[in-house]
Order: sequence, then structure tokens, then C-alpha cells
Amino acid sequence: MPVFQLSNRTPSQSQTNRKYPQAMPAMGDKLPRVHSFKGVKGNAGFGPSPRLRAVRVSSVNPHADIEEAEEGTEWSEADIQINDQFDAVLHESSAPEAVVQPGKPLNGAFGIPLEKLEAVGDSRSKFKSFYKEAIKWQLEKGDKLTENQYAVVTRRKATHSVRFQAWQARTGNKLQIPFNKFARVLRERTGFPRKRGGNYLTDKPKEELLTPGKQVINDYAAAAVAGTRAANQFPAVFAWPEVPDLSADTAPASDGLAGLAVVPSAIDAVFAGRAYASLCSEKEKAKHDLNYAKPAEEFTRKLHVATPQDAESFLKFMEAGDKVLAPTQESISIKTAALFRQIRTTGSAPVNAAVAGIEIANTVAAVVPGATTFVAPVTVGLGMVEIYEGRHELLRRVDQKAQAMLCKEKMNAVLDTASKDHPDYGLAKGLVACLNVQQDRLIRQARREKKFARTRIAKGGGAVGGAVGAAAAVGALAAFGALTAVTGGAAAVGAALVAAIGGGAMAARNDLRARAEHTSKWRQRMAQVVALETSREELQAKLSGTVEDTLIRFEQQEGEYLPEGHRFAGTHVLELEARNNEYVGLRILALKVRDMVQAGTYDENSPIVALVHAIGIDPLYLLAICKAAQPKKPEEQLDFIQSKLGLKLGIKLRMAGATQAPPHVSVFLRHFEVAWDKAFWKDKKGLVPHSTGLYSAIREELVALYPDSQAGMRAFESAIGSFLKNTQRLPQTEFTTLLKGFAEYVRQPRDRFDGLLNKKRTAEKMKDDNIKQAIEKEATDLAEELERFARMKQADAVMLTRA
Repeated sequence: MPVFQLSNRTPSQSQTNRKYPQAMPAMGDKLPRVHSFKGVKGNAGFGPSPRLRAVRVSSVNPHADIEEAEEGTEWSEADIQINDQFDAVLHESSAPEAVVQPGKPLNGAFGIPLEKLEAVGDSRSKFKSFYKEAIKWQLEKGDKLTENQYAVVTRRKATHSVRFQAWQARTGNKLQIPFNKFARVLRERTGFPRKRGGNYLTDKPKEELLTPGKQVINDYAAAAVAGTRAANQFPAVFAWPEVPDLSADTAPASDGLAGLAVVPSAIDAVFAGRAYASLCSEKEKAKHDLNYAKPAEEFTRKLHVATPQDAESFLKFMEAGDKVLAPTQESISIKTAALFRQIRTTGSAPVNAAVAGIEIANTVAAVVPGATTFVAPVTVGLGMVEIYEGRHELLRRVDQKAQAMLCKEKMNAVLDTASKDHPDYGLAKGLVACLNVQQDRLIRQARREKKFARTRIAKGGGAVGGAVGAAAAVGALAAFGALTAVTGGAAAVGAALVAAIGGGAMAARNDLRARAEHTSKWRQRMAQVVALETSREELQAKLSGTVEDTLIRFEQQEGEYLPEGHRFAGTHVLELEARNNEYVGLRILALKVRDMVQAGTYDENSPIVALVHAIGIDPLYLLAICKAAQPKKPEEQLDFIQSKLGLKLGIKLRMAGATQAPPHVSVFLRHFEVAWDKAFWKDKKGLVPHSTGLYSAIREELVALYPDSQAGMRAFESAIGSFLKNTQRLPQTEFTTLLKGFAEYVRQPRDRFDGLLNKKRTAEKMKDDNIKQAIEKEATDLAEELERFARMKQADAVMLTRA
């Protein structure tokens, strides 16, 4: 009896090709006649591809080494070949593994011992499971496995959900521009400048059209309409038959409110569709990242001698596996609840429109009193969908709370087992306290949202009960001959009341969510500015509690730019304990990991390293992070590490490409004003305005202001350059003239250096040795000149400017 077995042998590619010459036919080739096949339409592999014939592979249990076939099954030779090829793909080796003697230091491992990298930890065991599933999935989908397993399969065309998400973003931006222009003109005419938001001097939107804040406004509007509708119908129903004319008096308002309820219902359907499409788009992207299986496998074999590209492939593959192959209950419930929400809102909009039409028709012609009960079956179905939606919202928060509590328990255990004599113990204690604050926020959020989830379940049950009860009441009234327009209208009161109470609760929940997201954004911005202005040692001391002042302060302007006062209309001031800002703790932890990248300072006895392992980053995963971060630019390296640590801690790190969005330009304008003031009055006589001497003194003060002068000046130049470009059409003031002159002064050596790089690229293409030598000499001279510029005095500045 044949057995499907995953052996430990490692055949070479040539052996595999000789043994399985026809195991996987090329696209369009025919399979052997003895083998069954099926047509794959549209989505072969992880993205759209032409129709092709795919091999049907018997299911293999990824968690077992051997799976026996049923007795009496006869396997064709092609089936056996396919199974053997699946075995070969899982264990194929195209490059020799590095041989290192135990105990020897490893170059490229950042100080991590070899035995720790080769140990079977969480990452390695998860990778094996994910890798088997991914390869089996590719085979079942009909993907052609080439001899060069390093090649990553990419889509010829994005999937429908990804394209739809991109279309939504483009359309939303186009729709916002005219509204933004109208609002800007209105503010200019009324003299009330906008005091919130980071956008200035442009009508282009900075955020998406469908934001949480707009969702809250729509939810409150829907609840208000439902509440007003119920309040309007109550008097007419309960005053009858004493005041029979009251129903006729309130009918127009009731009809108008019924029609008005359709608008927020339709908008809610749009929000729900956007949310579900976003989740589908993310999952499709994750499915595509499963194609990094082979480079990721190379990383797990080569370890310290693997390339940074293989390390990053490993990280992408593992993150994709967590999303697609082994999602948490929280992830499953988020998508399932979003699906039920889309079904509910998509069905509610036409139901509300039908109810409004029936009510208006009854008012005009008294067609069929109580005819709104005709939609009771649909209402019952939508109520059941809402119950399931609330159930999954509840499961999501239960899992969120459990994960946060487990993370807290693991981080606290680090302090219990670590040596208090270690130099990093004080900082580790501060980091645990800081990161526990975020876990406490997640726990409080989960407890609060569980109550709202139960409210949604009750709302769905109320909708079901109200629809059934209203239908029964109308039937009873009709049987006794008491069905009139007034008594029939009473059926709508219960539904409106349930919608008002439940809708108000959901609006309050979404309001709390939007506020939490808003404050989280400001804490992230605060951490960026504080890190720009405060030295790393001072931040670590504040976290450790070794200084008296543990507060961090942050000030940023926002809103419209007011050129007459060279400032922005609004100001946001924030003051927190350093330990209450999780982004500060995340940054310090990432800096400790970056120390390993730059100096290879892995200390297995350090509580900081134990803390990194405790949050779910074992030595193998840590090696991948360090190796993938090593070749990145300085401004990208730290943010890359923070993004990987944030995933494990439940901290949402908002990125703008490869880095976080830079601080608002008002921060750098404030820095410039401080440096200008200090430089101008440094000499008792004062420096001449717009002189090279003043510019040199301002630069010296700016360099002294930033603890990391290179990163600070790089961010300053970028932000000020964008600001001057945006304000070039405004009337020039003394401040902008001085700022423009300083920017040109600072940019002179950089422009020369960029020109030199262009020459060098041209020379390399020409392959002219004489030109290369001349440019190398020019580069050496310029490097010395740039070094002098970094610490120049006023006299040196004049020479460089004239040059």
C-alpha cells in the first residue's frame, strides 16, 4: 500500500529533475491520461492567471509526518510522482548550508548564539507548518513550480478587492476636493480659519473620504431621526380615539422622517462596504505574500549567512501565514462581523425605502393600513444577521482581552526572573510599565466593547421580536375589524424605538472608538517630536524613573497657515508621564534592537532581550528583523523595527510608506525661531540680518538643539523645503525671506554633492578611468569641505558661500 510520507532527505535539483521529469507539466502541457485533472478558472495560485490544468493532490495533514491512504486504493504512477515532487519541494536545497562550529562567534548573527537560532522555537515550528500549507496550496491551485525556487510569483493584475479599494481611495480624493474648496472659501469670507487638521494651503485631502469621525456623525444622525420618528408617532397612537385628528396632523412629519431615515441607512451601507473591502484587500495581499515561501525557507537554513532579502521574505511570509493560514479568533471575528454588517446595512437601506414609500402611500390614499408589516420577514432576517454580527463582535473582544492579559503576564514574568543587578534592569522595568499601559488600554476597550456587543445582540433580538409582534398585532386588528391608519401606524413605533435606542448605543460606541483613535494618533506624534528634541539618555531616564521630572511635553500648531503672524491657527498641547505613552516605550525598545543591528550586542542575560522574546519574538525572528533592517536607510531602519515590534504588542504604528509621517512643519518653524533668536542676540551688537554670519550661527544653534544632529537637520530641511514650496505664492514677509535664505544656504553643499553623484553615475556608464579618478578626487575634496561645513564658523561660511 503506498504511503504519503514527508521524508528528511534533501535531493539536489538535478536529482529531482531526473527522477521526476514529468511531475509538473508546463503551462498548457497535457497531463498523463491516467491522472485526473480539474480546470482552474481565473485564480490559479494566489492571483488571477490564465485558465490552466491543475493537478489534484490528495490532502496532506501538515501537522503529521505520515498519512496513509485508504485500504484498497490504487494509485497511478502519476499520482506517486506528484506526491514525491511535493516531498522534494518541501526539502529541496539549492545552496549549501553554512557549517559553523558550536561556541564560535557568528558573523552576521548580531551576537545571537547558533544553538539558539537552530533551536525549535515558536517561529521555526510555525514556519514549518506554514511552509507545508503554502506549498500544498500552490500545488492544489495549479501553480507551476520552477527549478529556480527563489523566484517569487507575482500577480499580472491586482485582484478585484485590491482594485476596488484603490478605486475607492481615488474616487474619495476626487470627491473631497470640491467640498474642501467650498469650505475654504466659506471660511475666508466669514473670517473663521480652520483650527484643526494638518493640511494647509491646499484643497487636496490628507485623509480618506470615509473617516471614523464622519461615521460617528452619520450614526448620531440615524439615531436622531429614529428617535424623532418614534416621538412623533407616540402621541398620535396613544391619543386615539380621544383625538382622532391628531394622526392626520402628524402624518406629514412621520412620512418625512421615514424618507429621511433612508439617507443615513444608505450612507451606513457605504461605510460597511468600504470596511469589508479593506479587509478583503488586506487578505489578498497577505495571500500574495505566501509566495515568499522559498526565500523564507532559505533564510531558515542559512541563518546568519542569509541575505537581507531572504530575511525580509521570511518576515513577510510569517505575517501572511498569521493572517491567512493561522488567524486568531480576533482576526476571524473582525472579518466575519464586517461581512454580517455589510449584509445587514445593504438590506436595511431598501427596506427603509420600502417602508417610507408604504407610509407615504397610506397617508395619501389609505391603501392598506399596516402594510409596513409586509416587510416583516425581511426585518426578521436582518435582525438575525445583526445577532450574529454582535456575537462575533463579542468573540473578538474576548480574544483581544485574553491576548492582552497574556502579554502582560509574560512581560511581568521577565522582571520576576531577571537579575536586578543587571545594568538594563531599571530600563526594563520602565519599559514593562510603559508597554503594560497599552495592554491595559486594550483590556479596558475589550470590556467596554463587550457591553456594546451585547447591546447589538439585544438590538437584533428586539428587531426580530418587534417585527413578529407588529405582524401579529396587525393581523389581530384586521381580524376584529379595528385596523385603521392610526392603529396600523402603531406597528412602526416599536421598530423606530428599537432603532433609536440601539442606534444611539452604536453611535456612542463608534464615538468612543474615534476618540481613542484620535488620541492614539496624537501620542504617536508626540513621541516623534519628543524623540527629536530629547536625547535618548534622557528618555531612558524618564522611563526608568531615575529623574524627578518624568513628564514629557509636546506642542504643535495645526489648521490653516496665517502668514501675517507666521503661525498656524490652532495649537495642540499635550503633557504626559513618559510611561503613559506607549510609543515612547516602543521607540526605546526599538533603539535597543537597533543597537544589536549596528554593534551586534545581543546579551542573552539582559532583561531587555528577555522582554523582546517575551512578546513573541524568539531568536530566529529577531535575527530576521535585524538582518532585514541592516541595509535600510537610517531614517527607515528604526521605523521598520518599530513596525515589527508594534505588531506583537498590539500597537498601531501609522506609516507613510517606509517611515512614519514626519512631524508637522510648525515644530520646525518653532525650532527655527528659537535658533534665530539665540543666534541674533548671541553677539551683544547683533548679527546683520540675511548675512552669511547669521545663517551660520542659526545652523550652529539648530545643530545644538537636536540630540541627533544629522537626523534632526535632515528632517528640518525636508519639512522646511515642503513649507517654502507650499507658501511660495503668498506675499513674502521678513520671516519667510529669512527662512528662504537660510534654506538656500544650508542646501548649497547638498546641491553640489547631488551634482557630484550624477557625474559619478555618468562616469560609471562611460567606463572612463581618467574621469573616474578626477571625480573621486573631487569627491574627496568635497567630503572634507562638508566636514568643515558641519562645524564651521562665520569666516568659513563666507568662503563656502562665495564658492
